Amino acid sequence: MMKKKNIESYGSKLGIILVVLGITSFSNHPVLGKLVTLFGTVLIVVEVFKKWKLHKQ
Repeated sequence: MMKKKNIESYGSKLGIILVVLGITSFSNHPVLGKLVTLFGTVLIVVEVFKKWKLHKQ
């Protein structure tokens, strides 16, 4: 149980890091920045959805 919680928080932290990296690299690499930001946003949305679904049960 504890291990699963750690993995979930890791996923959302990774998503936040990717969004920050995407925004900072956007000026140098617009396409890469957009892709990294999009991927990070998807990770965060998936983690929030998992927690919401788990909390709803």
